[in-house]
This record gives sequence, structure tokens and C-alpha cells, in this order.
Amino acid sequence: MVQVNIFRFIALLLAILQLFLFEPGPGMVCAQKEGGSPWSTFRHDNQGTARSSASGPESGDILWSASLSEGRTSNCAPVAGMDGTIYVGTWGAQRGVLADHGRGRLFAVSPQGKEKWRLETGGAIWSACAIGRDGAVYYGDRAGTVGAVRDEGQDGKILWRFSKTGHWFDHLSLADDGTLYAAGAFIEGFKKQRASLVALRNGKEKWVMHAGPAGTLEHWVSCMGLAGDGTIYMGTQSIQVEAAKYPDFGKLYALADRGDRVEVKWTLNAGSGISGIAIDRNGVIYYSVRGDRSKGVPGTIHAVGPDGKSRWKHPAAVEGELWWGGNPALVEGRLYVSTAASADISNLFPSKLVPRLYAIGRHP
Repeated sequence: MVQVNIFRFIALLLAILQLFLFEPGPGMVCAQKEGGSPWSTFRHDNQGTARSSASGPESGDILWSASLSEGRTSNCAPVAGMDGTIYVGTWGAQRGVLADHGRGRLFAVSPQGKEKWRLETGGAIWSACAIGRDGAVYYGDRAGTVGAVRDEGQDGKILWRFSKTGHWFDHLSLADDGTLYAAGAFIEGFKKQRASLVALRNGKEKWVMHAGPAGTLEHWVSCMGLAGDGTIYMGTQSIQVEAAKYPDFGKLYALADRGDRVEVKWTLNAGSGISGIAIDRNGVIYYSVRGDRSKGVPGTIHAVGPDGKSRWKHPAAVEGELWWGGNPALVEGRLYVSTAASADISNLFPSKLVPRLYAIGRHP
């Protein structure tokens, strides 16, 4: 009896030591896998860490490629379900430069590269889907539709569809309580739009939020993330020509879902706009801000606490570097982010782009 108790004590002691000895260090994120999927949303998880526990390929051999036929193009990041099925959306086959409201399609492709099914949507799908814990696949499109689909093997069964007139949706985040946040823009008129965020529960609207000045040229939600405490972080941006007219067009919003309404906890000005967000396990938010090409102001990368207070910020290090162009990634105490650069700051769309990758962290 004494011997059994000793073994139990040793087992308990080892378990406690494991918690302390193998706890991730500062900046090292053990992000959740929503729905148990290996890659269930844009940038892997709601915190936007872009970090997976899975091993990558040891070589660059192409195993297969699948034709996403009848789609104009696709810049939609793929997501993977629990069984390895890949879900990806396409732009519609409508003629035009952007084909914002053309017919889009949601494709389900097996791990072997075989198309399982496709689903026609109301508009172009520009961004990644999200996968729930029950395996449901959620998508948003540029016709103002958010849908939930169940993969039934040979077909995708529509569970519900939600439509919001005058809106388009590009970013989805799924909370632990099943609330789906869909962000994009509210179209007020020809090339006039405001940033928009809609909260849905079982396909029904809980609340909607519009942000930014009304009647402006272009304004939209550029990125979004969910912290462990449920706080919604939303970044907005505009096209560059609006930056001179609205110097604080871009903002970082910290939002709280109060059930039937949304509460703004705090906001931070972010120049002409935010490019990407990542959140670490301590709730610190890292985000990149575009520079002002008209004034030659370089882009910056920021770290702020859950209270909205700045931890640190860094401008681009090379003269002529104008904005942090990518979404930041967090790996073991380091932040990785990419930039674009141009020697000609007067050019709205500079042709001489010299991308750079930065690693940010504490020197050993």
C-alpha cells in the first residue's frame, strides 16, 4: 500500500514539474487548433500566429495539383479539416478588373488532390474559410453572404446562409461559444465604403458595427484576431490617396462582445492602415502599420498590451522602406514580418519593390 502511494506521489510530482519546466517562454505561442483541425482558419489560429505544431515537407517535390475550374482566380488561403480535406475559395468568372460580385466557388479537395465537391456562392471568396469544432466550414463572400456548410463526403450541405445588403466580408473568426465574426466593409455608394463587423450566432445577426468616417472613398477591415479572453482586435485601412485627407484613417480596435451589442474598449490611431495582427499567449498584440508614401514616412511594427498601452515600436530600418507589407508571425520569442520598399515615394504604386524579411526579438 505504501509502495503504491509512493508511485502515485512520484507521478504527480513529474506532472507538476512538466508544467513548469516545459511551459512556453515569453513570446512562444501554443495556439489553439479550432475544431481540432490542423489548420482551421487564416494564419492557423485566431491569434494569427501562423505557427503549426505539424512538421513541414522535407523536400520541395510537388505531390499533386488540383484544378479549381470555373473560377477566375484564387488568392484565398486554404484551410484543412480534421480528416485532411482542404477547403479553398475562388473569385467569380465575371469579367472585370476585380470581379468583386462575380460568382465564387468553395472547393473541397481530398488529401490526395481529388475534388470532392464544389459549391457556388453568391459572390467572390477572397479570404480563408474557418472550420468549427463540429467540422462545419464557414465562408464569407463579396456579395455580402456568410455561409455554413457541412462536408458530407460527396457533397457540401448548406446549414445556413446569412446575407447583409450592401456589405462584403473578407475575414472570419470563430469564438469558443460559437459566435462567428465576419468583417469587411459596408458599401455606401460608388467607391465609398466603411469598415464593418457583424457578429452571428447560428446564422442570426447579434449585432453589427460600422467604423470610420462616412462617405469616404475606400475604408475596410484589413485584419482581425481573437485573444484568449474573447477580446476582438480589428485593424482597418484605406487606399493611400485618402491618407492625406484622413491622417488617422487606420485604427486598431479592441472590442468586447456584450451579447446584443459591441463595446469599444479602446482604439489606437494607425496612420493609413494596419496590414496584419498577431497575438501572443500573454495577450500582447503585434501589428504592422503602412507608411505614408506621400510624406516618405516609413512603416512601423508595434507591440501593445491588452490595456492598449505601447510596449515598443520600430520603424522600417532602411531608407525608402515605406510600409510593413505582411502579416507578422510569432515563433519562440521572435516576431517575423516582411516589408516592401521603393525609392520613389511619389509613385502611388511603386514599381521598384525590394521586399525584406525582419526578425525582431531580444539580442542574446
